[in-house]
Amino acid sequence: MFTKFKVLLFLIISFSTFGHAQVITDIPLPDSVRHGKLQNGMTYYIMHNSEPKERVSFYFAQNVGAILEEDDEDGLAHFLEHMAFNGSKNFPGRSMDEYLESRGLKFGRDFNAYTSTDETLYNIDNVPVNDTELIDKSLLIMHDWSGSLSLVGKDIDEERGVIEEEWRSSRSPDMRIREKVLPIMFAGSKYADRDVIGDQKFIQTFEHESLRNYYKKWYRPDLQAVIIVGDIDIDDMEDKVKKVFSKIPLPKDALKRPYYEIPDNRETSYVKAVEKGASRASIQLLFKEDNRRQKDSIYLRQQMIYTLFKGIINGRYDEIVQKPSAASSLIDAGRYDMALYKGAYYLEVNPKLGMEKQAVREGYSEIERAKRFGFLKSEFEREKLNIITEYQNAVSEEPRKTNYEWAAQLSEHFFSGEPVKRADHELEFVQNTLTSITINEVQAVAEKFNDMAQSIIVVTGPDDEKANYPSKEDFLKIIDDVKNSKLDSYQDNVADSPLIAKQLTGKPLKGAFSIHNVDDAKGYILDNGAKIVFNPSKKKGEKVAMKAISFGGLSLIDEQDLPSANGVDDLIEVSGLGAFDKVQLSKKLAGRTAEIYTSLKEYTEELEGESNLKDIELLMQLTYLYFEDPFFDQAVFEAKLPVFKEQLAQLNDNEQKIFYDSLNIAMTNRHVRGLPVTPEDIDKVNFEKSKSIYQERFTDADDFVFVFTGNFNQEEVLKSAQKYLGNITTLPREEKWRDNGMRPKNGFFSSRFERAMPNPQTSIFYGLSVELPYTLENELLLSIVKSVLDTRYVDTIREEEGGSYGVRVLGEVERIPSERMNLLVVFNCNPEKQEELLKIVKEEISTIAKNGPNVSYVEKTKKNLIKNREEQVREDGFREKEILNAMMYESQHVSLDDYQKAVEKISPEMIQNFMQKYVDEASVIEVIMNPKKEK
Repeated sequence: MFTKFKVLLFLIISFSTFGHAQVITDIPLPDSVRHGKLQNGMTYYIMHNSEPKERVSFYFAQNVGAILEEDDEDGLAHFLEHMAFNGSKNFPGRSMDEYLESRGLKFGRDFNAYTSTDETLYNIDNVPVNDTELIDKSLLIMHDWSGSLSLVGKDIDEERGVIEEEWRSSRSPDMRIREKVLPIMFAGSKYADRDVIGDQKFIQTFEHESLRNYYKKWYRPDLQAVIIVGDIDIDDMEDKVKKVFSKIPLPKDALKRPYYEIPDNRETSYVKAVEKGASRASIQLLFKEDNRRQKDSIYLRQQMIYTLFKGIINGRYDEIVQKPSAASSLIDAGRYDMALYKGAYYLEVNPKLGMEKQAVREGYSEIERAKRFGFLKSEFEREKLNIITEYQNAVSEEPRKTNYEWAAQLSEHFFSGEPVKRADHELEFVQNTLTSITINEVQAVAEKFNDMAQSIIVVTGPDDEKANYPSKEDFLKIIDDVKNSKLDSYQDNVADSPLIAKQLTGKPLKGAFSIHNVDDAKGYILDNGAKIVFNPSKKKGEKVAMKAISFGGLSLIDEQDLPSANGVDDLIEVSGLGAFDKVQLSKKLAGRTAEIYTSLKEYTEELEGESNLKDIELLMQLTYLYFEDPFFDQAVFEAKLPVFKEQLAQLNDNEQKIFYDSLNIAMTNRHVRGLPVTPEDIDKVNFEKSKSIYQERFTDADDFVFVFTGNFNQEEVLKSAQKYLGNITTLPREEKWRDNGMRPKNGFFSSRFERAMPNPQTSIFYGLSVELPYTLENELLLSIVKSVLDTRYVDTIREEEGGSYGVRVLGEVERIPSERMNLLVVFNCNPEKQEELLKIVKEEISTIAKNGPNVSYVEKTKKNLIKNREEQVREDGFREKEILNAMMYESQHVSLDDYQKAVEKISPEMIQNFMQKYVDEASVIEVIMNPKKEK
């Protein structure tokens, strides 16, 4: 795969700038939610949910963020969030983290927090409901977050370095662009002056009392909510909440929480922000509009109109960007919330290099076409069908909805008044509403893109001399030209031929088999040798998942053909199936729920798909077509290649991509198959070769294992598999992956280099790689070492030294081409501290080998491993992985009891012996990227 960009700039911008306030809603919460307010003003939500079973999640919502900071408080909201884990009344020092980890929870995954412009949210997830002490302590932690943080001066000073390193690690080209754009987008509002992380000079020098005053001023019960979702008794939990939180006092002189408006434009605003290494070019046209203050049924109906507009107009844009002559690689239009009180209609184009002005014309012409001619009934009905199907699927899948998902919705209810409804009630509302919405109401949204005097033009992208970015005057002239141009009405071309042209008949079965220790999984061998396994879901709902895998992959491709092989995934992404190109296929499948993705990896070729129960036969049909009859679109593919080439060229200026490319080169000892794809490689891609590689790899049914997971009628699905999968071609060959010798260098590999950087930082990679037999014991030993190092590096490099925002430790287990274990450490830091921090990294690893690990850390990790396994065995994806491991590697599934015994058996002495052998035999890989020194 070359590279793919799917995140739009406006979403990045809105992520940290979404404003919130006491917007009201008259839509009641679901009956399953207990909602109330204590006398001190604190809000609570308590909800029973059994996904996952026997677990409960605690969220603490604080209706406070960076927007409330004064100029002499810039960054304190975010700093305060950090300090919430650095000591409180009932959990002094680091004892909060230590306690939670002693009960099997892990920082980052199970407990964490975030701060944005208007809100702060803390969470403690996956608490076992049978651990009464942990439940009570979780409530006590939230109590302390509310108003009992210690904010000790020494701890504040130590955290300054962590914040500085967080700021340093975030200084990507896209972030630098964002900082230039936001002041223009939010001009005249306080939102233009708050970026959450704050002014770093101030962060390093503010008085301790400033943070304490900010905390006392804004952390108080009338701006807070306790959100608890899980497999709990609601009455019992409500009693606990009232007991713990009712006594928190509300300050008598509490300031009223202000909310800030974003003014409308009085004239066209324009901003251009370009940076070397930016991920892509984006040109946006925005039109501000006030949001509705009451989130009622009228609000929801408006949202449905916006959804219909977005679906129809973007369907047209999908057709445009598929054309070889398109000036854009992506076009998107719709409406989003800039902040609570202000929304914006947006048009965004991602232009091809040198075609920026043509892309603007291309995007706005379709808006103008919609204004003049409206939408067609066929488009309107197709999009309504898609929406209804989406909500029908939500109803069937609601039993799978996790505590996290419900808590996220309830927090939005608190922050912004966003309605929360059960999926069946939403479906009923949508069905009734869609019948009342007229096509005229939907196409009228296009008129919102008309008044350029009220618009904002945002031009961003790579700093490239070949780019032809429009100036403000260029942009306005293009829009004026489009408004005065001749346009034809849209033609909705829909093919009506059958999805599969051939008449297929079911093939007989060759046999059946079982999976060791996975009693309810049933396997069958089809007439063509394909092996299928039915994996009954442990969860309710109608989702069906499919995973198909075969050994081979890129390892079997000759080196001279690797550029074309790397293009296979992109070829399939722009292609269709059967007689349908990509656009026609999308129309053909409107209102259906089935999709499949293919991927050609180093040692495997894989298909992954899902559907609902109603469309499981369609899933089978699509799978058949991906093997037997892909619609290869040469013109579209070849038109995409220059886009891929330019994207790769731009990323040559992105220092983090360069760093991670260097890691891959180091871990494969400069093997040609480990080298990154370059712009020059794109010139070597040949359509016919990419096509033939796909056809060679995605064929031969008896080489594939198909796993279907869900609550389906196995007899009916088996017949469908016999009809479609049973007709996939089989070849007279036996193959597996090929070992091409990709290994780390024996001994020591070091690469130190410099890159020019606007914001200097050092990136460090330190890895140990050793060939060890794959056993459960070795895997557990590596996992425990990884976790112990995680904890030690937080204590030393992050907290004591303030040296890095985060040290990432990875424990990787490879089974092919050789059984190998990798212990990898990656982090960014201040260049001046690199040597002392790298020394700490090495010393902590050496200490485990020489003296053994900290016993308390080991015990915490063992509890965490067992707790995680208890949660994993309930997940369909875990069982799918176990089945595939059994089929592909002849592994045996390990029961929960046997796993727990294996974990409990691990001792500090075993870990020390493991690390002594590991360190003695390991290849050592060191990669360090430094900023280029100015001459």
